[in-house]
Amino acid sequence: MKTIIFSRFFLGGLFLILGGICLYEAYTAEIIFSTDALGAMDYPKVLLFAWLLLAVVYLVVPRPRFDPKELFVAAPVLLKTIVNSIVFVLLLPRIGFICSSFIFISVLFYHLGDKNYQRIGLISIVSVVGLWIIFEFVLRTPLPLGFWEEILHPAP
Repeated sequence: MKTIIFSRFFLGGLFLILGGICLYEAYTAEIIFSTDALGAMDYPKVLLFAWLLLAVVYLVVPRPRFDPKELFVAAPVLLKTIVNSIVFVLLLPRIGFICSSFIFISVLFYHLGDKNYQRIGLISIVSVVGLWIIFEFVLRTPLPLGFWEEILHPAP
């Protein structure tokens, strides 16, 4: 039991230290190529704060002991998720963030066992629109539009 607790604290502490170092570097780095009010390093800072929060949750929240046999039960779903992720990465530059993310989330929920198509569609739409709003308006990070780029922003 002590090795489980020790390894959890060791791993959680390691994540906290690495996240802290990266966050320090994100705050002290000089950004000479960006003049935006929301600089180029703000997005990594948001991710690093999330990293640190999850490391603290990992340290604080108790969980049952890991059973390696569970990996064999989850292997088919894990394989489908990996294939779905690869397809998402391949589709992203071609059909854009909105379409590829909708397909990714819908297929992922289906593979995870949800057969209620209305709920899958609603969750997919809300998730994609929410992520798009966060990236476009909060983080001011443009997302790939794929073939929609020519339709939404035609060349003069």
